[in-house]
Amino acid sequence: MFGEEIGTVIYGAGKGIWRSYEDFRFCVEPHMNDGRNRILYFGDLDYEGIGIYERLAALFGEGEEPYEVEPFAPAYRKMLEKAEHMGMDFLPETSENQNRCLSGRFFGYFPEDMKERMERILLAGRYIPQEIIHVADLP
Repeated sequence: MFGEEIGTVIYGAGKGIWRSYEDFRFCVEPHMNDGRNRILYFGDLDYEGIGIYERLAALFGEGEEPYEVEPFAPAYRKMLEKAEHMGMDFLPETSENQNRCLSGRFFGYFPEDMKERMERILLAGRYIPQEIIHVADLP
């Protein structure tokens, strides 16, 4: 998917992923519980989606066998390209209730120009839903 080999997809339903985190280490197949697996996150490009990633990455980074969780950068790149092509006026507005306190961990995985483009959308009070990406976008 976007040039990355994907072995397993875990669907978290927003903040629901946090509740299932504890089950991950105990309930998944042994090959999935291998610390060499790469865990990628993909969600809405808004404060809430980024916050979910940052909390999940912190949870997986704790314990005896920490995992690194990375944003799925190629998908976020495609989201940005599509959103910029559509124009800011077509993007939905960010909910006022979203927690805007982010650690910055998410943005550390992206080049500076991409980080600035993402922040510009957020500061404009807009967001990019993950559903902007669909099967027709896959090479």
